[in-house]
Amino acid sequence: MKGRKVHASVKDEQLIQKRRNEMIRGAVHLFKKKGFHVQLQEK
Repeated sequence: MKGRKVHASVKDEQLIQKRRNEMIRGAVHLFKKKGFHVQLQEK
């Protein structure tokens, strides 16, 4: 993933990437299920 660097206390780059991908997949799943606008309102 390119872009800004985010400081992390975890030094395992593979674990950081795995967690980032899990969050992205979860967000995409919710956006597909409920819609983007609803997710922004619920936070």
